[in-house]
Amino acid sequence: MRLILTEHLDAEPRAVADNLAKAVALGLDAAASRISEQRHELVFETVDEGLRVHQGLSLLDGSELRVSGRPHLTTLEIVVPWAVDSSGAKYLAAHTFAQTVAAEVLATA
Repeated sequence: MRLILTEHLDAEPRAVADNLAKAVALGLDAAASRISEQRHELVFETVDEGLRVHQGLSLLDGSELRVSGRPHLTTLEIVVPWAVDSSGAKYLAAHTFAQTVAAEVLATA
């Protein structure tokens, strides 16, 4: 199962993609603070039009972020691995992460 969080941004897809790594780091910081969990060093890899988080905040490890769209209508999709027994803390972390990432890429695009 997966939790998919989608944001639509009034920005250029390339500008969003260029700022994604910094936004992910800030998003993980915000999520860790929100749920009072320890944040680890960010480890990610580039995947088709986005990033996959391997390490940063254990509840969000394995998350993928993808950027698509056209000028002035960019879609940022954040996919978080999910399980039936996923906790409320994981949902709160995922939501905080998604909001922070979207706000950061929009502010820097």
